[in-house]
Amino acid sequence: MLNKTFERKTIDREFLGDLLPLLKRHHTEIAADLGIPFNPDFEKYLGMEKAGLLRCFTVRIAGDLVGYAVFFVHQNLHHSTSLWAVQDVLFLEKSLRRQGIGREFIDWCDSQLREEGVQMVIHLVRDFADFSPTLKKLGYSRIETAWGRRLDKAS
Repeated sequence: MLNKTFERKTIDREFLGDLLPLLKRHHTEIAADLGIPFNPDFEKYLGMEKAGLLRCFTVRIAGDLVGYAVFFVHQNLHHSTSLWAVQDVLFLEKSLRRQGIGREFIDWCDSQLREEGVQMVIHLVRDFADFSPTLKKLGYSRIETAWGRRLDKAS
């Protein structure tokens, strides 16, 4: 059995330094095809953390950081009495996928968010990195489809 731990983390400069190698691997896997340079605005993340609008959860195996989830948490603009969490990033090392760890981690994140009154959680799922079967097993349902287009490139 893997010695795995889940925890909520405060995003600060030290933690961002620990997170950066995973963020780079994550970007290479799911966003490099966009052709837009990887350049996170860490100052805005730190500001959102300070404002209480960010939740970061991590997965560690034998003490090593192997996954994370970051959510923006706020009162929904259309449903002002409802607290929502919108997933910004979710990552688990490839070698650990399809072992139930991701499902267990997402479920744990949901329990943490539920404890603080979040009513709705939204996950963004890339077509080519589709983890919707896991979400379905956890009781999620498809509610929207997002489409993107580069406006600075000829189409």
